[in-house]
Amino acid sequence: MRSTVRIDDDLMVELERRTHDASVSLTRMLNHTLRVGLAAPERPMRARPYKQHTFAMGRPLADLDKALALAAHLEDEEVGASGATHLFRGACDHCVQLGAGELPQWTAAKQDRAAGR
Repeated sequence: MRSTVRIDDDLMVELERRTHDASVSLTRMLNHTLRVGLAAPERPMRARPYKQHTFAMGRPLADLDKALALAAHLEDEEVGASGATHLFRGACDHCVQLGAGELPQWTAAKQDRAAGR
């Protein structure tokens, strides 16, 4: 049977090398290689397990029990042009420590610092 297939360059080079070494035609070498490969026991390809690299960042200085509300508030403030996106006190000069259930007041804290309060 005739068929047209596309063979990667590196595979073609190896097939031609083996064809030359065995003194057989390319067709015969390709058929032999396919038979050997297809006769081999089928083994599923196994990917290496993914390993997540983690880093210690210390304890959060904000109450993260209501993290979704905190994230929504931060996003609202960012959209409102305050530019503050830090969750942890000390990450920049206008961050404040949050109490339990308290939402950040980045803009007010920044204004207080600027006014020297």
